[in-house]
Amino acid sequence: MFGDLLCAYLFRHPTWFEELAVICPLPSYVGPGARRAWGHVELFCAELGRQSGGQWPVEPLLKKSAETEPMSAKPGAVRHQIAFRRLPGTFARDARYEVAGRRILLVDDVCATGETLMAAAGALRQCGAAEVTALVLARSEWHL
Repeated sequence: MFGDLLCAYLFRHPTWFEELAVICPLPSYVGPGARRAWGHVELFCAELGRQSGGQWPVEPLLKKSAETEPMSAKPGAVRHQIAFRRLPGTFARDARYEVAGRRILLVDDVCATGETLMAAAGALRQCGAAEVTALVLARSEWHL
């Protein structure tokens, strides 16, 4: 369903995204102790890739090395503490994919503070991405 929604959005606004080379789902941690054994954002982005017939290529450019506590529905100060303690260094490039020089659309389901997106975008930029833009399906209410 989210893949359908995202695909329809991209096809309705193709000029907004025409300069982007690849769509990168924000990865979920799926290793030992993970809350779930599958990546929900990866799944709906894979559906987007299938439905678009390759017009919007999807590549899992990043891996997540540790579980992080969910931030949505928490006050802003708590979200920032979680982000400060847990996010640095949790995202790394998946060696199977090239990042350098590419313009990347980073996709996530919910933006609570933007800290997770910033950490992931930072990891992509450190690997040489030319540009990282983000698109989220929802934004939680900000309690600052």
